[in-house]
Amino acid sequence: MVSISNDTSPTIGDRILDAAAHCVVAYGVDRVTLAEIARRARVSRPTVYRRWPDVHGILSAMFTRRVISILRDAPGGASEREAIVDRSVAAVARLRHDPLVDEGKLYADRLTEAGVATEYACFEGTIHGFVSMAAVIPSGAQAMKLICDRIKGATQ
Repeated sequence: MVSISNDTSPTIGDRILDAAAHCVVAYGVDRVTLAEIARRARVSRPTVYRRWPDVHGILSAMFTRRVISILRDAPGGASEREAIVDRSVAAVARLRHDPLVDEGKLYADRLTEAGVATEYACFEGTIHGFVSMAAVIPSGAQAMKLICDRIKGATQ
């Protein structure tokens, strides 16, 4: 018989959040389904629904857990204010290269591996959806021009 205090296996909630993270990396945020999360966590869909109402709730919990983990691991400064600033800067730096955040590169790599002609362009320091703000974000205008040029070149 195994004692509960000696059981180091992840909780069902942790397994579900780990499965959600794996799905985000594998499929991208928009293509994650509750059924796939449940399958990867090796639990039933009702088990997932008892903990979260939908995929959005699961992903929110998963991203929150990830950010808290990154903040906890980030080095701090001497004073409390410096510590908060240092930890926040370190967390942002880590998140910029986190596979759950930068799924665009992974998606481009997967397309290339599948034989699809792909051009990956990264606009550092931008937010998701920045292209739709081309009127107010200069890099959004640059990205929109690049997209339009590529479409124009492909259709001529």
